[in-house]
Amino acid sequence: MPWCHNCRVEYSFELDACPECDGSLTDRPAPERRSSSINDGGLVLLTTLPPEQALLAAGQLDAGGIPNALRDTGEHVELMEGAVDVLVQGPHLSMARDVLRGPRRRVDRRSRPAFLVYVLLATVVALGLSAALVFGRWFLTGSPMPR
Repeated sequence: MPWCHNCRVEYSFELDACPECDGSLTDRPAPERRSSSINDGGLVLLTTLPPEQALLAAGQLDAGGIPNALRDTGEHVELMEGAVDVLVQGPHLSMARDVLRGPRRRVDRRSRPAFLVYVLLATVVALGLSAALVFGRWFLTGSPMPR
């Protein structure tokens, strides 16, 4: 059965690529994550997630170059089979939070026109159309007012 190493998911049917991340699938499962892969000293809790989301978060942290580990909490949360702690080293905590939040969209308030500018522009367009209508009526009928 095909396995996705990025999502760490096994699919029960034949696929060419993972439907979640479009990664290539292999015949063997992904290697297990062990907390011993990084130094046990200084590990702090980043977040507690359901197992599938914790594996995705660990993959994002790996892609961001942040060493991490997963630890089963042993607790059963409602509607989930269990919960998993995502651990990182203390100095990497803020960077790990930024990686999991994703890129932030920055809006520069100076480049965004104010609502009043839009209202002013709409008013100018409406007055211009009204003036064109009056001129057209005068030009075609000889009188700006209807008879």
